Amino acid sequence: MIIVTLKENFDPRYPDFPVRRLVVDLLFEPRQSDTPPAYTYYEGAFIDTAAPYVVIPYNLHSSGHLKIHQDLGRKPYRSLAETGALLLQPFAMVGLRFLVKTPTGQFAYEPEQFLTVKAYLLDAQIHPLKRVLLGLDLILENFLLQVNKDHSFLQLLAES
Repeated sequence: MIIVTLKENFDPRYPDFPVRRLVVDLLFEPRQSDTPPAYTYYEGAFIDTAAPYVVIPYNLHSSGHLKIHQDLGRKPYRSLAETGALLLQPFAMVGLRFLVKTPTGQFAYEPEQFLTVKAYLLDAQIHPLKRVLLGLDLILENFLLQVNKDHSFLQLLAES
C-alpha cells in the first residue's frame, strides 16, 4: 500500500485560495544501475486524473538518467491550462516506483520492481515545467485509488 498525502497548494497570486492535491514521492528507473537514486528521485508528484498519462518535465528527463524501455514516437499533448493546437511530444515507456514509509519507520520502495508505464517526456518550455503528473492511465492500469480526508492510498491491483 502506498500512502498518498493530501496537501493544500497555493498560487502566490491567490494566497487565500487553497487547491487540494494528492501527492506522492517516486523514483524513476535509472538508465544505468549505478546511477545514484538522487538523479531519478522526484518528491511531490501530483496524482492528476485530468492528465491522461504520466507527464515528465524536460528538466527531469533531459539529463539522460531515466531508462526508456520503449520509444513510442511523438504523440499529441496539451495541458488543460493551454489553448491552441495540440503539440507533438515524445512518448515512451518508463519505469517508476514509489518511496513509502513502512510501519517501522523505515523507507522502502513500492512496488519492489519498477512498474513500466506510458509517459510524455516533455520538450523544453512545455508545461508543466517542474511538476511530475501521474495520470489516469497509471491509476486505471495498476492501482485502486482510495481518497478521503483522513487516509488516502494507492493499492496495487495485484494485491487487491
